[in-house]
Amino acid sequence: MKAPFSIVAFVLTAGASFAQQADENAIERMYEHYQQLEGCSVNFGVSVKTDDPMMAAFVDSMNRSSPGYVFKPNRFAFWEGEKPEDTGMPMMPTPLIYSDGSTVTSAVPSLDAYATDDAPEDFGVLLDDMTAGLRQGWQMVPGGNFVLALMSPDPKAAFESQLQDITYDGLVGEGDTAYHAYTTMDFEDGTKMEMRIAATGEPWLVGFKPDLTGSGAPEGFEVLLAFADWTPLTDVPDDGKITIEDGWEEVEMISEAIMLAMQGGPAGMEAEPEPAAIEVAGGTAAEGDNAPVFSLPLLQSEGEFSLAAHRGKVVVLDFWATWCPPCVRGLPVVSSVTADLADRGVVFAAVNLMEDPDTVAKFMKKKDWDFAVPLDSDGAIANQFGVSGIPHSVIIDKKGVIRHVHVGFGNASEAEKNLRAELEALIAE
Repeated sequence: MKAPFSIVAFVLTAGASFAQQADENAIERMYEHYQQLEGCSVNFGVSVKTDDPMMAAFVDSMNRSSPGYVFKPNRFAFWEGEKPEDTGMPMMPTPLIYSDGSTVTSAVPSLDAYATDDAPEDFGVLLDDMTAGLRQGWQMVPGGNFVLALMSPDPKAAFESQLQDITYDGLVGEGDTAYHAYTTMDFEDGTKMEMRIAATGEPWLVGFKPDLTGSGAPEGFEVLLAFADWTPLTDVPDDGKITIEDGWEEVEMISEAIMLAMQGGPAGMEAEPEPAAIEVAGGTAAEGDNAPVFSLPLLQSEGEFSLAAHRGKVVVLDFWATWCPPCVRGLPVVSSVTADLADRGVVFAAVNLMEDPDTVAKFMKKKDWDFAVPLDSDGAIANQFGVSGIPHSVIIDKKGVIRHVHVGFGNASEAEKNLRAELEALIAE
């Protein structure tokens, strides 16, 4: 005999209410859900709102969506969704990205530019390669890193490598739009965000909402990184393939082509990144001067780094911070070259500027870096070396004289070649 309608309705209603109970383990269920998928498609992007009609055109130019899919272990495609109406405001183009499992191709048709790169073994390997996002452009697709992380072999490790301090806040809303809210922070820039995981149906990631308090944003200004239309896949779609047109120029890093275009330069020109500004008064130490003698506590131990203790060796100082993208790109190059020459008397110290030691330690662990990090907590040493922007590298010879100063970080291969040549010359003296 069929159950009375009232009983069926009660069961369905009860099930719905149970599914929307506060659940701090929602994030673990999310990881398990993505772990079981072969692939999935998704539509994600930035939605910006404002109450100020004077800012409407600017806000509309920021809204964008990126449909795409990811299929394990290493096939994916992101492309540009529906464009907002032309507001007359400059818009940063969204790169098209396609991996067939062998090659990753990125292109910006409006710039007649494209780049190619070897496909990674899997999405976890891709996220671990700090320069891959710059070459391939997926770092310029808002939210692409989270999509790739969730489809990595270890979703929890890859996803949480992008974030820090994740805490559960509870259930928000009801019905189909209800979500589990978590407070977290972006690992790169420390932005506090509300993370949202669907509370009904499958535990899909549905969004991040940055906390703009204290950012200077006007009242009523909101930004949401939203993920929608998640669909499981069992076969690789044909969508997203890129056809390289005649006349397109191949570039080394698609991200630099985009940034140069925004600055008015040609796509193929090598970028000259502006150093990130820091709030210290620049000193006077320059090439040819005796390096200021200093000692600073080391992040990794109770000891200290003393410049005087390394007299007779070639010393490379690299002033940096975790929030500085060019620093993060440059440090692996500098540390690799100096490590190669360490047994010939080269010493490397990455001097961190005015950051909390715990933040630096977490960042170092995330990047799996183990080089020496002296802590310039008040910027006093940076001031003595004339640092006003980072990355700022100083090369000191065996006699304690500043021989080379480099500010900013551009092409990795050129930087490696030049640094190696400078150090070899100083070793030989």
